[in-house]
Amino acid sequence: MSIMLHTSDNMRRMSDQVNPKPALTFGEWLEDQMVAHDLNQSDFAYLIGVNQSTVSNWLNNKAQPTRQNLRRIAAALGLQESTVLRRAGHTASNPPPPVVRPIPPTPEVEKELEVWLETGRRLSPAQRRRLIQFIESLEADEEDTE
Repeated sequence: MSIMLHTSDNMRRMSDQVNPKPALTFGEWLEDQMVAHDLNQSDFAYLIGVNQSTVSNWLNNKAQPTRQNLRRIAAALGLQESTVLRRAGHTASNPPPPVVRPIPPTPEVEKELEVWLETGRRLSPAQRRRLIQFIESLEADEEDTE
């Protein structure tokens, strides 16, 4: 006959089985990672090239990092990009949303967009990919300064 002692560890394990702890939010997980790497918000922000307020918003789950910033977070923490993407709730079937900023419809904007479209049609596929990468980097830089 075995007897189970009700030590605090056993009680905690039993409690965890009945009431499992909720998964960490991305902000909670990121904070744990920063603590493990002995980084405060300012140092971490500097390391990945964003404002301290941006890091604060991530930690408080008020904003989610862009894909570019998720890559920077992975590099700064020495983690696989897929690990950080998964922790942020992104998978191959659920990628980070693109940053969309509406352009006011004015005649000048319409003409400018027509020029861009015509120029894009003349580019090779490789040139279009590089242009898209460049535009994405501009969007990431703009978001980091907001």
